[in-house]
Amino acid sequence: MVSPQTVRALAESAGQHCVSIYMPTHRAGSEQDPIRLKNLLSAAQAELVAMGMRRPAADKLLEPATRLLASGRFWAELGDGLALFLCDGEIRQIRLPNPVEELVAVARQFHLKPLLATVAGGELFYVLALSQNQVRLLRGDRYSMSELDLMNVPHSLDEALQFDDRERQLQSHGSSRVGRGRVAAAFHGHALDKDAAEEDLSRFVAAIHRGVEATTAGSPAPLVLAGVTRLTALYRRVNNQPHILEYGVEGNPEHLSPEALRSAAWPLVEPLFDGDRQAEAEALLSGKRATAKEVEAAVVAAFEGRIESVFVPVQHHVWGSFEPDTLTATEHGERQPGDRDLLDVIAAFTLIHGGKVFAVDAAAMPSNDPVGAVLRF
Repeated sequence: MVSPQTVRALAESAGQHCVSIYMPTHRAGSEQDPIRLKNLLSAAQAELVAMGMRRPAADKLLEPATRLLASGRFWAELGDGLALFLCDGEIRQIRLPNPVEELVAVARQFHLKPLLATVAGGELFYVLALSQNQVRLLRGDRYSMSELDLMNVPHSLDEALQFDDRERQLQSHGSSRVGRGRVAAAFHGHALDKDAAEEDLSRFVAAIHRGVEATTAGSPAPLVLAGVTRLTALYRRVNNQPHILEYGVEGNPEHLSPEALRSAAWPLVEPLFDGDRQAEAEALLSGKRATAKEVEAAVVAAFEGRIESVFVPVQHHVWGSFEPDTLTATEHGERQPGDRDLLDVIAAFTLIHGGKVFAVDAAAMPSNDPVGAVLRF
């Protein structure tokens, strides 16, 4: 999963020769993948040489990526796409959950636009999977989901109530006076020790909530509850946070994989994210806000930190150059050595200055303009 912090750090990186490589890959591994990378490294080498770098220096810059060609383990642990960033002898590898088009770019900053479609920022959400025997917190986005380590949280009712061997033995003989027995009685609707059991359950979910808040650092990202109604309803009563979705994933989630939970939860949160994108699109088209819809003007606005939100087409490129000293952006009819995608420049500087970037398919652009930015001033 790609975090906004990762992308912002890449956007802030700079050097004389920053190499960005994107390629589709196979999750199960394929002989085609290292061959594809080898070809892309050759293309990167050629571009570096065309920019005036000597071949031995180019080979040294690309060496961290070249070493990956012989790493069987690396190629066995891929997603559907791969991004490599090389600069000053260092490499950053990012496995992507979605396919990307082949691309090699060499400039003073990294090329980030293909990465933006996978950023878990505006589309970040959590799933809390609750059951008597297991508690899991997962973080996901449109493409992927992974389990987090909950901080100081009981992962089951047994652990929460800390039964000793004697209590377990009593329960095994049918006693339901304490601990899990009375919780189970309440959970299944029996009257025996119901008040005490409800108190145990309340303490259990309260402890979970504290752990969730600590792990997510109080993030306002949507939280989807997965579990049987009795437990999820109690969690809602104990913790009425506004970012907890009204609807959740019903049923016992113990045997659901992270991908299964993501697939079930995504339709519940997608309208929230689409609403944010739609609101920014309406602001762009309303005529009530200052906007920039020409590439050159948007580049300057992004560099100056004036963009609040911007739409850029992922697959479209506008190659050219930008000189910060003179605030001059120049489009080139054909790509030249050292050129940057000016749409990528817009996205990068918008991120650096805390703006929102919507990297979308061309068909999803709010208008037919090459870029659409809503300005702060």
